[in-house]
Amino acid sequence: MGPQESALLRRFCTGADAEAFAELVQRYASLVYSTCWRVLKDETDAADATQETFFELTRHASHISGSLAGWLHKVATQKSIDLLRRCASRRRREEVYARTQPVEARSWQDLSSHVDLALDE
Repeated sequence: MGPQESALLRRFCTGADAEAFAELVQRYASLVYSTCWRVLKDETDAADATQETFFELTRHASHISGSLAGWLHKVATQKSIDLLRRCASRRRREEVYARTQPVEARSWQDLSSHVDLALDE
């Protein structure tokens, strides 16, 4: 980690210096976002994982001893994989629920006319 990054981390850790944290985010946002996007292939999910990565930085900044870029890359990858797992788990639960719920043809016909009207507005 370079001397500037060390100084910024130290300022943030010792006094919760918002300006120091903002500077770190500005310097590393593109690295973190691109890492997340490569795993997730979705802009919104990559933004969420980026936010989670920087939140982790706020929690663990005082424990980082090596390369800040390397630490952020590792955490961004982990957060992205965690998000993929959560999304897959949610999809599986939704699919199971959808299979257990009977869909009556009549209720769908009633609903479809309302959907058509709403889309026409």
